[in-house]
Amino acid sequence: MPYKNLISDVLAAHADQILQGQNYEEPYTRLFPEDKSLPPLLNLAEQVKETLQPVSPPNAFKEKLQRDLMAAARLKQAQAEQQNESSLFVPLLISAAIALMGLMFLRLRQQSAA
Repeated sequence: MPYKNLISDVLAAHADQILQGQNYEEPYTRLFPEDKSLPPLLNLAEQVKETLQPVSPPNAFKEKLQRDLMAAARLKQAQAEQQNESSLFVPLLISAAIALMGLMFLRLRQQSAA
């Protein structure tokens, strides 16, 4: 795992801890003493948490969002089912055409033999 991704994971874990009301900044700075950008980033995360206020959307918004998401999911499922049906139709049509050509070939052969 690249070092940059590791630091991103550390910052994400720290943010999760802040949201849970915990603060474990010091162990992170001890784990990465050579990283001088980490302490200011951890501090910034704490400042952002203190500044932002929790927001709870109105129930009407939540209900509309859920209805819209369910409608989008049903539409996507219907499109997938329709695509599935059409993807079965093409091989079936090709098979029928080959069978018909075979029957025509046999018929022509019988006529030419007679």
